[in-house]
Amino acid sequence: MSQLISRATAGLVAVIIGFTSSIALIYQVVMVLGGTPDLVASWVLMLGLAMGVSSIALSYYYKVPILIAWSTTGAALLISSAQGYSLNQAVGAFMFSAALVFCLVLPACSKK
Repeated sequence: MSQLISRATAGLVAVIIGFTSSIALIYQVVMVLGGTPDLVASWVLMLGLAMGVSSIALSYYYKVPILIAWSTTGAALLISSAQGYSLNQAVGAFMFSAALVFCLVLPACSKK
């Protein structure tokens, strides 16, 4: 029982530190892109849910603890590079880059 509590505490600390360290950066990125505080709240909610579900699913599948997190340095880079673009343009660029990554990873996954 104590081992379970120790592992759960370590996981909780990792999630709290990883999540809270980037909140200010995500807030700033959305504001630079012309978003509202309500939009920031919805983005943070969806990021948190997506990271949580992904972490649980991957951990269950691989039977090892896996923690999904966003890139703090990537969020900081977005703040400086997002100036001059609209929110719609930025979301389109995110979707396009996700599609490119998917297309590049798909052939590698099919070889295994």
